[in-house]
Amino acid sequence: SKYFALCLAAWTVFIETTLKNGVLNDPNKADFERANQNDIGERVQSFLEISNAENFDFSNQTDFMTSIIEYAQEIKNLGIESTLEKFLSDI
Repeated sequence: SKYFALCLAAWTVFIETTLKNGVLNDPNKADFERANQNDIGERVQSFLEISNAENFDFSNQTDFMTSIIEYAQEIKNLGIESTLEKFLSDI
């Protein structure tokens, strides 16, 4: 679902932002730091793997994973508010 993809994208950007600001409080912090790649696609995939998302069917759905990456890039480029406004207007 588009909603879930957007949520996962926002979560990815949240993890990235908390790492950048040095405020991530997570038992997997060291793993997230190692996985914080320049390529957003690799970062999304790595962050989801750290969180054991590969145990769910969506991680094998190319279109869904592409949506997460696209939404994450959009959030980074436009901000969450503008991304949400665009998302809601497209529904």
